[in-house]
Formats: sequence, structure tokens, C-alpha cells
Amino acid sequence: MTQQTLLDRYMPDYAFWHRYDIVVENGDIGTVFEIARNVDLSRSRVIPMLFKLRGLPTQQLTARAFTRAMSWSEIEQNAPHAFLIGYWRGQKIEPVIDLDHFMSLPEEATQKVVFSFSFHPLGQDRIRVETETRVQCLDWKSEFKFRLYWLAIKPFSALVRKEVLRLIKSEAEMRNGEPGTRQKMEMVVKLPAAVLAPLQLYFQTVGRISPAIAVSSFKALLSRMPRTPLRSKDHAFLATGKRRDFACEGAVLAGYEFGEGPTVLVVHGLAGSAANYRSIIPALVSAGYRVVAFDSVSHGNSPDGQAFSNQAIRHLVEIFHQLGDLHAVISHSAGTYLTMMALLQYPASSRLKKCIYLAPYAHIRITLQTFMDYFRVPDSNIPALSRWFEEIGGGLPFEEQGFESCLPRHRTPDAPAHLFIHDADDRHVPLSHTRRMLAGRDESALLVTHGLGHFNILKDDGVIDAILRFIDERSH
Repeated sequence: MTQQTLLDRYMPDYAFWHRYDIVVENGDIGTVFEIARNVDLSRSRVIPMLFKLRGLPTQQLTARAFTRAMSWSEIEQNAPHAFLIGYWRGQKIEPVIDLDHFMSLPEEATQKVVFSFSFHPLGQDRIRVETETRVQCLDWKSEFKFRLYWLAIKPFSALVRKEVLRLIKSEAEMRNGEPGTRQKMEMVVKLPAAVLAPLQLYFQTVGRISPAIAVSSFKALLSRMPRTPLRSKDHAFLATGKRRDFACEGAVLAGYEFGEGPTVLVVHGLAGSAANYRSIIPALVSAGYRVVAFDSVSHGNSPDGQAFSNQAIRHLVEIFHQLGDLHAVISHSAGTYLTMMALLQYPASSRLKKCIYLAPYAHIRITLQTFMDYFRVPDSNIPALSRWFEEIGGGLPFEEQGFESCLPRHRTPDAPAHLFIHDADDRHVPLSHTRRMLAGRDESALLVTHGLGHFNILKDDGVIDAILRFIDERSH
């Protein structure tokens, strides 16, 4: 039985309605059905806030608990294809017993409401999830009052329903965990809830009303992400090196040198600094290497600038030119994207033997997805934001801004050997992306660690030993 059949059985005639849908990738219809029936609404920052503003209960926010708290009824289900929730109103909200009861309500009834969720296989394990709400008013006074109420509440009601669909999609795809799914990923940079919640509400609303304004705001936000202050131990570590600044286009970047020998360049990630390598650098120095580190614009001791911009890539290219031959480049997190893009313009006169990528972003879409999910930017804005990343990438098409496309095109006289190190418990960048990217790529090695996450991978003795063995190997 389809959603339309359930709705039509209980409410063939109605005065008000709205319908929304979303597509779950690589989903199992039975799993998606069960997730939808008891989705955890507290996982949204927006829904609890809107419920509080409307005076609705927020103590228990699983779907079933909230349904009970509101005196609604799950009237009927046809697993795994659809289920229907409803209520009627007289002096207060009343539950529905069954179809016969709903069709022959007492005289004091003024309004009937039903809303359904239905699940439609689209092929290739894709499931379209639809939700539709219908309202029938039983007298002209009730309809007049509800029309005024509907004008005021419909935008917020729509926002809640779209957010519920997003939660269903996120949970289903995270639980599935297969390649190609939209897995839930945590942000590297986190904002206080009092700052984040209004931003999420803004992007959810403006992103649908005026996408151009939302995209412009999103670009400005990412370009000016807050700098993470250096701690006392960071300053102390950087002071053990020799200051070696880099005069680059539009900025002089803070740089540091440690030790002597073949040069190893280290590249930090978003919200990081050269001090992130304070465990790795001493080991490299002890092994006989000269290590060069730097702070990107708006990071560490470097001046302010646009973190998400083509300028950051050009700066790294300029550092390549200034340093000449490199024994190895080690990068971490978003720094792996910066390195991947800059190596497309590596100086033809310089040599590079080894590349080590720690917790890598296999493709720029992962970065974009993480930020969009965090700020609740609607997926309809992806095309415009993809074009922005093409500008950041110097015109390289968005779909080609990944290791799978870039590794064969890196401009180096030698074909450098690659080592990818990724932790199985990384909540910021799932290991599955790296595994899929490296499938069939024999020239690239993958080391999988466990229990380190995204950041402790920079401190682990086993990882440091693996890096030293890899860059000491004479053969590729």
C-alpha cells in the first residue's frame, strides 16, 4: 500500500497540505523505515530550538516518544512502505483509535490532521523518503482561524519536516556505511552552540529562499574561519627551531627550520599550525633530516588572509620553488588537499621522492559535505559551491579535485612514492573514502591504525616509526 492510498483512505478531502522528500543513497528500505519511525530529533540543533519557541515538549525527542507526548497516534502502517500519524482536535488534541473512529468523529471535533512517511525504491539501493501533511477543518470558523495560523507557522513547519528528512537520511547512510554513502562526519573546527544554532537556522532558511545570498554568506564564513590560538607549549616548541619566513604573494608566512640533512616539508591542516608536528619533527631531526614547517595564512603566527582560497595553494607552490629539492612532504587533514593541489604545479626543476598523507581528504567533496552538513546548508546549493571550489582549485573541475585524478598528474621529475595513513576510528574523515580511492593503486601504500582518531595520529609512536621507515626506503 502506498503513501497516497493511506492518506486518501483517511483524508481524501483537505484544505491545507505540504509535501517534501529526500533520497537516501545505498539504503535498505526496511532499515530506512525503522529509522524514520523512531528518528532521534535531538540530533538536530534546529528542531529542539523551534519546539521550545513554540512551547512544545522537548524532554523526549525520539519520534515515538514525541508522538505520545503530543497525544498523536500512529494510525496505520504498511511496513516497509509507509506509516501514517494523525490526530483530531476539539477542545484539545485527541488521539485516533481507528479508521471508523476517524471518519465519524463527535460533534465537538473541529479539525483533523494526518501526516505520513512513505518509502519508494528508486533502484541501485536508492530510497526516496516522502512526508506529506494534510489538514481538514470541519467548520468555517475553524478553517478561518487555521488559515491565519498556517500563514504564520508553515515556513517553520516546513523547516522541521525537511530537518526530519535530513536526520533520516544521515542516520540511514551512516548506519549503512557503504562506499558512496553520505556518512556523518564531525567538523574539525567547532563553534559554540549559541553561535552555531542561529547560523544553522539562517542557512536552512535563506538557503531555500535565496540560494545566492546563502552561498555568498557560506563563502564568507569559510574564508574567515576563526584562528586557533597557539598554546604556551606550541610557542615553546616552535622556539626550538630557527625562524625561516617565506615571502609569498600577498603575505609573509611564518616558517621554521629544524635540524640538518635532506629536506622534509610538513603541511598542517585547517585550524592547525606548524606546532601540530611537535611529535614528528624531533624524530625526523634525530633520523638526520632537515624539517621545514610553516603556518598558512590565518593560522599560527602568519598574518590574516583567506584560508579557503586559491591564494593558499599558490603560497605552497611558492614555498616549493623557494625550497628546491625535497626528500619528502608530509601533510595532515585539510593540508593533504592543499598539498595535492599544489603538487599539480610542482617546479619541473625540483625533485620530490616521498609523499606521506595523514588522515587525508580523498576528494574535496568530502570537505564541502562536512561543512554543509555542519551548517545545515541545503544540498540545492552544491552546484554553486562546487563552482567556488573550482575557483579555489585554479579552474580544475570540481569532480577532478581528488587524489584519484590528481596523483597521476603531479608534476615532479620523479614519480614520488605515496604512503597514506588513516585511522579506522577517524570521525572527521571516514577510512572508507581512502580505501575506495586507493583501490587498485599499487604504487600507493595504506597504513590503517586503530584508536587514534583524526588528531592523535600525529603523536603516535607507531605512526612516527612507519613514517621514518617509509622515507628511509631507497626504492619506491
